[in-house]
Amino acid sequence: MRKIILSIILLLAVSAVSAQQKQYRFALTRDYDKIIVEQGWDAVLVQSGSPNDVAELQFEGFADTLNYLVVECADRVKPSQVFRLLEGSLRIKENKHLPAGTRVEVHTARRIHRIELMPKAQLSMPGRFEGYGDLTFAQWGHSRLMADTLASASLLFGYKGDSCYFYCRHQEYMQSLTEQDFGKRYGSEPCEVGGTPDSNQYGNSFYESSVYRMNDMWYEAPSVRFHENMTLHLGVGFRLLANLCNNDVYNESNILYVTKKNDFYVPLYLKWKIDRRFDCRLGLQYNWFTSTLLANPVLEDEVSIGEIDPSYYNARTTIDHHFIGVPFSITYHPIRRNREALGLTAGMLVSHELRPATVSTEYRLSANQITGMVSTTHMVNPWRIEMQLGVETNLLGLIHGVQFYYSLLPTYRDFPETNRCHEFGVALFL
Repeated sequence: MRKIILSIILLLAVSAVSAQQKQYRFALTRDYDKIIVEQGWDAVLVQSGSPNDVAELQFEGFADTLNYLVVECADRVKPSQVFRLLEGSLRIKENKHLPAGTRVEVHTARRIHRIELMPKAQLSMPGRFEGYGDLTFAQWGHSRLMADTLASASLLFGYKGDSCYFYCRHQEYMQSLTEQDFGKRYGSEPCEVGGTPDSNQYGNSFYESSVYRMNDMWYEAPSVRFHENMTLHLGVGFRLLANLCNNDVYNESNILYVTKKNDFYVPLYLKWKIDRRFDCRLGLQYNWFTSTLLANPVLEDEVSIGEIDPSYYNARTTIDHHFIGVPFSITYHPIRRNREALGLTAGMLVSHELRPATVSTEYRLSANQITGMVSTTHMVNPWRIEMQLGVETNLLGLIHGVQFYYSLLPTYRDFPETNRCHEFGVALFL
């Protein structure tokens, strides 16, 4: 009996040793300023130092030992199962491979500006966490954030969805902003700027001199953007176009040529910041094309016919055409540290006419003889497909970029004995 009991104890001891949690440590060598936490983890965030400490370690020849991630788990852990560090963001990915509630500790000495808790995610910050300028916390529904001390010149708290839980024992700030977007938040309630907090909820102290690395505070309270990587833009533009062919076109009784073509357009599009190097744009665009066509001048030996003044053209035609289209483009930013300094864009615009083109013809025989007519025509192609290549920057002041475009479809159709005219041109962005 005694041997059986000893065997059972020994078996339990062996099982306990085999089930002992192991620690896996992964270095975070790339720079980042945003931390995103998804569900399935017992996540902990610890501020292990400041960027000044990192610089001193690197200057002395030591590896950066202040930025790393620790996972406590009995199973074998691969870094791809836990996190992704890409283009300025550290994302603790949704736990799909390890036991639920696996502990993950993030030790950071980076300049963190934003911390996001996705739906059902939880994060604890047991020590003092110091921000640099604006420190933003964005929580989605059923997320949970528990902090001991938060310090920054400006603290921004945003809550989207129901049952967001927030608790902070102590806050140090000069300005604070709380936004609740169609949801409810539980936990301690921050007081208004300049107000006196309830001592039963948490202690509050104003900006302390020990927090000496902060940037200037904002003068107007910013908004907590929950989808900061996706923004809506409305613009307006103007460009001149040309034809890549012989300008002569046929119009029943007159041989006309295009003197100029203007395009007034209004784009409405969503801009999605994929990462620090790539942007994607998709939306709607209204275009109003105006083409001016003039007939060949009247010959001097024909002045006596109809008493036409040779200083005037015998016909002036204006074609107005309205389109609605879908623009799509990808922008690449090759300068990583200043992404807005240079952008290389490739895009496509597919449009269809809102109605057939309107033709306004003015016959001017002399200074005192003018007649005209207005009609619609189907001679202009109802479809437009443009290929666009552009360069944009924020370093030139007034001019922000240049775009080269080429129409893949002919502008006109059903013209006998003429070439297929394809438009091309250059546009400047202001």
